[in-house]
Amino acid sequence: MFYALKLTPLLVEQVAFLCRNMNTTQTRIVVIEDQIMLRDLFTSLAQSIPCISVVGEALDGREGLKLCEDEKTELAISPQSKLHRNTASV
Repeated sequence: MFYALKLTPLLVEQVAFLCRNMNTTQTRIVVIEDQIMLRDLFTSLAQSIPCISVVGEALDGREGLKLCEDEKTELAISPQSKLHRNTASV
């Protein structure tokens, strides 16, 4: 299971908070967004946090879920409507 973060203005703070509370040195995340500009923005924001490793990007929820399972991620950043199973929304 991984956590799914909704895309919000407080995204960087949410990710940093979760990273501090996880017992890993690097938190692996996937960014799921179909709009290229938004996906690039959220990937850049996530990469600006020292404890984050962006391991993939996906265009939709199905692709994102597969990527999360394959890459064994701890977090997914996505509009909530794009993810629907095996996630805990934050």
